[in-house]
Amino acid sequence: MNRNIFTYVGILFFFLSHCSKIFNPNATRGTSSIAGSVYSLSVNVNGLLNPDFVVKDTPSDQQITVSSDGTAIFANKLTNGAKYSLVVSNQPNGQVCSIIGSSGTISEDTEIKIKCGGQGPYRIGGGVSGLTGTVVLQNVGDNNLSIASNGTFNFTLTHKTGARYVATVLNHPDGQTCTITNASGTVAAANVTNISVLCTSIPVGNYIIGGTVSGLNGAGLTLQNNFSDSTLIGSNGSFIFNTSVVDLSHYAITVLSHPTNAWQNCVVTNATGTVSGANVTDVQVVCASELHSVGGSVTGLTSGSVDLLMAYSGTSQTLNVAAASTTYNFISDLSSGTDFTVAITSSPSGFTCLLMNNASRVLNANIANVDLSCSPDVRRLAGTVSGMQGSGLQLRENAVANETLNINANGIFQFAHSYYDGDAPTISVFTHPTYPAQTCHVTTPTTQFAGSDINDVSITCDPPPTFTIGVSQSGLSAGESVDLTLTAAGDIFPLTINGPSGTSTFATTLFNGQNYLVSISSTASASGKLCSLSNYLGTINTTNVTVNLSCSTATADIQVTVNQAIADSSLATRRGTVYARLYRN
Repeated sequence: MNRNIFTYVGILFFFLSHCSKIFNPNATRGTSSIAGSVYSLSVNVNGLLNPDFVVKDTPSDQQITVSSDGTAIFANKLTNGAKYSLVVSNQPNGQVCSIIGSSGTISEDTEIKIKCGGQGPYRIGGGVSGLTGTVVLQNVGDNNLSIASNGTFNFTLTHKTGARYVATVLNHPDGQTCTITNASGTVAAANVTNISVLCTSIPVGNYIIGGTVSGLNGAGLTLQNNFSDSTLIGSNGSFIFNTSVVDLSHYAITVLSHPTNAWQNCVVTNATGTVSGANVTDVQVVCASELHSVGGSVTGLTSGSVDLLMAYSGTSQTLNVAAASTTYNFISDLSSGTDFTVAITSSPSGFTCLLMNNASRVLNANIANVDLSCSPDVRRLAGTVSGMQGSGLQLRENAVANETLNINANGIFQFAHSYYDGDAPTISVFTHPTYPAQTCHVTTPTTQFAGSDINDVSITCDPPPTFTIGVSQSGLSAGESVDLTLTAAGDIFPLTINGPSGTSTFATTLFNGQNYLVSISSTASASGKLCSLSNYLGTINTTNVTVNLSCSTATADIQVTVNQAIADSSLATRRGTVYARLYRN
C-alpha cells in the first residue's frame, strides 16, 4: 500500500514539473516582459587572453571586470524599458575587444557578445593585375605605395586591431585606369590580404573624367559618374574615375557617400558637362565638416536649475538648465565623429536628477536624446507616541494628504503618504483612546519639509482618571466580618469588611467605562447573620462607586420549598453561574 502511494506521488510530481514548462514556455528563458519587471544584463566574451578587461554600462553606471572567456553578469538588474549602453573601460593587455550590439532597450534578460583579438600590428595588402606602368596607391590618406609590377603588395605602415583602412588610387598609370575592390574595412586581428587592384588600358579615343578634392578629413567619400562607376576617394588632390568614356559623352558627377570618421558633407561643382575631345579635369569637390547640436529633453524639473558639463576633444562647455524647461541644447555644436560625455555638476536641493545616453559620438545628425529627468526627493512624516493605555487612537494629517493613521501601541509611527520639500503637514488627534478614556496631545517642532524627513512629531497621552469601589456596611457587630471579592477586567480583588458599621474601599481602582462585580465570598466570621449587597454590579461612569452591604440576624429557617423561598435583590451573574442568597427577615 505504501509503495503504491509513493508511486502515485512520484508520477504526480513528474507530471506537474513537466506541465510547468508546457504552460510556461519561457521557464528556461527568464522573466517575460512585464511593466515593472527587472532583467539581467550580461556579456559573453570570446577570445580573451589576458585579464583586467573592464566593461561599463553607462546609463546604470556599473561595470564588471572579466578575466576569462564566458558569461559575466552585471550586479544590478535593469527595469523593463531601461536603456543600456556598453563601452570598454579598459582593454586587456595586448588585445582589442569589440562589443557587438552595444546599446539598446532592455525587455528581457539580455546577453551582449564581445569578441577579443590580438592587437597587432598587422599588414594591409592584396594583389595587382593588368598593370603596364606604375600605379600609386594610398591608404587612409597618408601611406603612399608605388607599384610597378603585377603581384602581391603590402603598404609600408601596419595597423592594430580595430584600425580603419581605406585603399585608393592616388595616381593612375599612363594610359590606364585602375579600380580597387575590397578597398576599405577594419582590421580584425589578422593581416589584410584581399585588396584587389585591376588596371585596364584606356581605349584609343576615350577620355577620362576627373578633377580635384579639397577639405577632406574623413574616410569613405565615394563619387559616381552618371550614377555608376563608383570611385572611392582617400585624400585631397586630383582624382579620376576608373572608367574612361568616349568623346561627346555626357557626364554627371554626384556624391554616393559622404565621408565618415569624421563626418563631412561634400559639394560638387562643375559636376556636369559633355566630353569634347579632351580629358575632363575641372570637377571640384569641396568637403566640410558638419556641425550638430547636442541636447535632449527635460522632465520633472519644477524648481531650481541643473548645471551640465559637456566634455569633448580635450575641452568642455557648461550649460544651466532652468526650471520648467522641456528641452535643452549646448551652445556650441560638434562636428560629426566627435566623442562627448555630458555630466551633471549640480542639481537643486530636494531633487534627484539623472542623464540618459550621456556618453556617445556625433554621427552625422543632431544629438537630441541626452535626456535629463528630475524627480523630487520623497520625504517621510513620522514621530513617537507615549503614555497611551487605551485603544482606538487615530491621528490625522489634514493639510496635504488627509490621511488617517491608526495607532495600536506606544512607540514610533509613520504616515504612508510621500511628502516633498515645501509641504507643510498638520497633525491632529482624530480619535482619542477609549477603555480607558484618555486625552492625547500633539507637538510638532518641525512644520515644513526642507531637505530631510520630519520625524520629531510627539504624541503624549494623559494618564486616564481612575475611580474607587467602596463598601458601606451595616449590621455587623464588633468582631464580626464578611469577605468580599471585586471582579473587574478578568481579575479578582479581595476585601474583608469588619464590624461595627463603617465604610471600606477596595485597594484597586478602575477606569471609566470598566465593568465591576462585587460578591460575598464568605460570612463565616459573621455567624448567624444573613448579608446582602446592593449596587454590587455595574459600569464605572466618571464617579466613585459605593456598594451597600447589609447584614441582619436570621429569625427563621429557610424552607426548602421553591414557592416558599424569598429571593433577595442580590441576584448576580458571575462567569455564567447564577447565585441567589435566600433568607427570611
